[in-house]
Amino acid sequence: MRPILISVLLAALPFSAYAANCRGPQGLPRPGAEPALVENHFHYHPDKGLGCVVANARGKAMGEHKGPVSFLNCLKLGAVAVGDGLAAVEKSLGQPLVTSDIDLFTETRLYEIQQRGVLRPHYVVTYKDDHVVAVQLIGPPMVIPATFSGLTLGDDQQKVIDTLGQPVQRCRGKADGPEMWSWDPFPIAVDIIDGYVAGIKVTWPVGK
Repeated sequence: MRPILISVLLAALPFSAYAANCRGPQGLPRPGAEPALVENHFHYHPDKGLGCVVANARGKAMGEHKGPVSFLNCLKLGAVAVGDGLAAVEKSLGQPLVTSDIDLFTETRLYEIQQRGVLRPHYVVTYKDDHVVAVQLIGPPMVIPATFSGLTLGDDQQKVIDTLGQPVQRCRGKADGPEMWSWDPFPIAVDIIDGYVAGIKVTWPVGK
C-alpha cells in the first residue's frame, strides 16, 4: 500500500542554544518540486506541512488511536538512527576517534569517515545509557553519501527547502560560521554555509 504522511506535533529536545542572531525564513525561496513519498523520511507537503512518512497500515493505526503517534522512525542519519545501541553503531562506523563524557550516563563519540582529502566528514554521536540520543554528520560531501530523508552533505539549500519546507528558524552562532536551520517542533537541524549543507543533526524527541 502507498505510504502516507503523518504530521506529528510533539515537543522536541532543544538544540544547543544559539544566543543571538536568529531569524525566520523571510527571504528564502519557496519549496519547488515536491519529492516522492518515501517511508521513514520527513516530507514537506504544501497543505499538510512537514511530517514523517509511515506505512499506510501504521498511519491508519495512529489515526484511529490504535498505535503510538511517533516520528521516531524518521530520525535516521546514514547508518545511525536515534535509539540505536552503541554496539550496533560501532559495528557500522568502527571505533571512535575521540570519546568525551558529558555526565555519568551520557557521552559523545566522534567517528571519522575515511576518504581521500585533508578534510573528512565525521559523525558525532551522543549516547545515553549506551543508546543514541543525538547524531550529527559534519564536513565536506561524502564519496558514498549518508542521507537524512534524502538529504546529504553538499546538497544545495533549495533541495533542503523542497524536502523539509522552509525552516522555522535560522540561527548563526558566529559571523563566519554556519547558519543552523531548524523545524520546530521536530528535533532536526541542518547547517548551511554559502547555500549548501555542511551539517545535519537529529536528536531524541520528547514524547516520541
